[in-house]
Amino acid sequence: MTNRPFFGELIPMPPEPDTAWRWQAACRNCPDPNIFFPDRGMHGHAMLREALTYCDQCVVRDECLAVGMSDTNRFMGVWGGTSRKQRIAMRKEQEQAQRKATA
Repeated sequence: MTNRPFFGELIPMPPEPDTAWRWQAACRNCPDPNIFFPDRGMHGHAMLREALTYCDQCVVRDECLAVGMSDTNRFMGVWGGTSRKQRIAMRKEQEQAQRKATA
């Protein structure tokens, strides 16, 4: 059996102190890594739903989301079971909470 490439090997990833978690990612066995970078429109919604089925069963979802929330990745693809729009909203909530905490 041949190992399929993990999408992280196809797309440049930011440097991280510990990337070993990626070997446990459910998406590693996905035959079409493009689903994690959905298009706009109806086809994109179907791609997103398919990607999230992998995320729903993933044991390293939190680690993946942390990468997706980093400045370099927050606008690209599906990370940790979240879409780009979801992560933007999460980032705004975090920034508002930080502003309130320092005010």
